[in-house]
Amino acid sequence: MSYFHGGAAGLRVGQRILPPSVTGAKGSSTLHGFGSEGRKDMVYLTECLSDARMFAACHPSRRGCVYEVTPESAVFEDPDCFEGTSVYCASAVVVRVIPMSSSARNRAVRRMLRQVSQ
Repeated sequence: MSYFHGGAAGLRVGQRILPPSVTGAKGSSTLHGFGSEGRKDMVYLTECLSDARMFAACHPSRRGCVYEVTPESAVFEDPDCFEGTSVYCASAVVVRVIPMSSSARNRAVRRMLRQVSQ
């Protein structure tokens, strides 16, 4: 099973993704009113590449990136989302960086806007 994380650009293969309680980062869902604030002591992942693209596209830097990751701890279902949509864990390691073209970023933003308006 593959997991993805959409977040700030700049990570490389082998680097760890740590929770906001450690890094002080603000998540895309919090910044854009998409979903709940979530747990600040966890890293949020998804099994769906298009969902990760959506969160990367919403990153406040406008330079978000998608990472394929390996969780470093147990993975739990996010109770605020549909089953399989969002999961969380204590940390994850980047195994692949997935660049986002401007057209992929635009599609992801349109998808997010459709979901928020429903």
